[in-house]
Amino acid sequence: MALGFVSIVAAFNLSVPALEGQRLYKVPIIAFTLILLSTFYSLLESSDPFLYLGHGFSCVAEVISISVLPASILFYLIRRAAVLNRDIVGVLVLVSGVSFGLLGVQLTCADSTPLHLILWHIFPSLIVMVFGIWLARKIIKKI
Repeated sequence: MALGFVSIVAAFNLSVPALEGQRLYKVPIIAFTLILLSTFYSLLESSDPFLYLGHGFSCVAEVISISVLPASILFYLIRRAAVLNRDIVGVLVLVSGVSFGLLGVQLTCADSTPLHLILWHIFPSLIVMVFGIWLARKIIKKI
């Protein structure tokens, strides 16, 4: 949840040219990388079978469906701002949306094995974040 709020603040800071030099946008990227690395570490330490994939497609659908509303609202608020770096803002907007989606799916998903979290929670979130670059180029106007 904190990752989502920090991403929102960083995206809005990048929307104001005078605040663009604050480098707050690095915090959500570093935090998401640490989450990913800790999940990989727990995967290496676990004794779960690697062939069991679990019920993952419902988790992917939940993450994306929960993420759509917050990301849409943020894109609506930022689309008329003076954004200097659309790619980073697009990723940050979708990091915030995905973090709310990951929080929601964490409350409903019964499978907390590291392999399931990587394959069906984190990996689709990374794909959605890369999609944020393309989406930001389409929605946010360039100055």
